[in-house]
Amino acid sequence: MPVIVIALFFAAAFLGVVVAVARSRFANGGVCLLSFFATIFFLVFLSPFLAGQAALTFLLAVGCLLFRAKPRVVIGAALVATAVSFGFAIRLPSAELQKRAKLREEFPLESMSSRLAYEARAAASPKASLRATDLVPEVEQRLQQFENQFRGNTRRYMLSSLHDKVKDDFVMARGFGLVRMMGVRREEIELPEPKRIPLPPKANPSYRPDLEPVAPLADDDAVQKALPSRSDLLSLHSSGLEDFLDPEMFGYVKDRDHVAGFEPHRFTKMPKMPRIRDKSRPKTKWQVTRLDLVSLLKHETPVAYVSRNLPQMDDLDDAPTRLLDEFERAALERLRSEEDLVIDEAGDRIRMLGSLRAAEDCVACHSVRRGDLLGAFSYELTPVSPPSKKPAKAAGEPQASISNQWLRTGDFLGEVAAFEDAN
Repeated sequence: MPVIVIALFFAAAFLGVVVAVARSRFANGGVCLLSFFATIFFLVFLSPFLAGQAALTFLLAVGCLLFRAKPRVVIGAALVATAVSFGFAIRLPSAELQKRAKLREEFPLESMSSRLAYEARAAASPKASLRATDLVPEVEQRLQQFENQFRGNTRRYMLSSLHDKVKDDFVMARGFGLVRMMGVRREEIELPEPKRIPLPPKANPSYRPDLEPVAPLADDDAVQKALPSRSDLLSLHSSGLEDFLDPEMFGYVKDRDHVAGFEPHRFTKMPKMPRIRDKSRPKTKWQVTRLDLVSLLKHETPVAYVSRNLPQMDDLDDAPTRLLDEFERAALERLRSEEDLVIDEAGDRIRMLGSLRAAEDCVACHSVRRGDLLGAFSYELTPVSPPSKKPAKAAGEPQASISNQWLRTGDFLGEVAAFEDAN
């Protein structure tokens, strides 16, 4: 290791100069001045190890000067300072290497091939038509913004450093040379235990493909004013994507078969819309009452996973699924390259289908191209306090929905519970 050799050369040279000065007419006082200035020089230009050697020599030389010790005592003190500095310079990196070895066992390199084997089966199927052709400029711009948002990833750096054996040499060199490599810290690698995030307790999805659309609201103007803007809904979807596809969870990806620290995709918080700062707009609060993950490749046809909680990939293996309805099927085609979010809104509910698109970090493991659809999120939002509305028809007739919106009778969550109990 050239850095260590150079440091040892300077350490020996400094020790030789100390011995020569101690035996000269400058004696102990000369050693004090020499070691003081050498400490500053080594710390700024060379090595912390050499600076420690010089600083300890200075302290011991001051003691020898105060007690008028003989030159041979000063020389002995300089030898002790060199030995102690060497001990620290070797012991500290050795402890770091032991910690790195232990962390390698806890966060080993693993293969993603078995987890993603379904992609190979799906590649030749008709579902492959969901691959993107050319993304429209607006969609491409949003994808680039999403990719640029997560460039500095400390956890990925820590894991890559952990599994780069060449950097073990840098750990040893840190005590001797001007190497300032960041040490691997467990707290930067470990992630909090995943917690299930339940949807609002009154979540009751109100669509059903087998029922006809009902009449729209009469007071359409009041309803439109209460609806969030498209940019607000895009912000909600973007916040969900950033959480679900957080690169911190990807860990370090050397290639598809060598991945360290991967955590399955999941939501850690409820997606929310930005605050409405325009005082002229009604501050109607909307909440997500349904958020289903749409799978495009794992099943014969696209399906949506059904859950009482926000999607977590580890929980979906045994989760019930449903076929996509007419709105979702039509919206899925538009997501391929034209849109990132398809919206169908009314005064009492908003339905959306948002793209889950492959970014640069995704293609390191997934057998897809950048921009391809990996899946989608199917949302339903309802107002916390519904807007006031005038009846559109006589009493007893349906009052709440819009075209392309379907009512669902009964308790959706009750159906899910019954399905789970039966299985």
